[in-house]
Amino acid sequence: MVRSGLSSSSAFNFVLTMGVVNLFGDMTYEGGGAINGQFMATLGASAAVVSITAGLGEFLGYAIRSVSGYIADRTGRY
Repeated sequence: MVRSGLSSSSAFNFVLTMGVVNLFGDMTYEGGGAINGQFMATLGASAAVVSITAGLGEFLGYAIRSVSGYIADRTGRY
């Protein structure tokens, strides 16, 4: 019987560590995104400019995601 060099506990530790890394990455990304409006306001942007910029950015992000997802699905290149 051939045994792998990795045990199930080391695999679990790796998955758990990557989960914690992902948690901190998400907290940083979402926290940074939450202060965009306040930062733009300190630069002198009006509420209309902040809202239009934020809304347009969100829309473009989702639009590009759906188009690239469709292309990846059609071509099979994930």
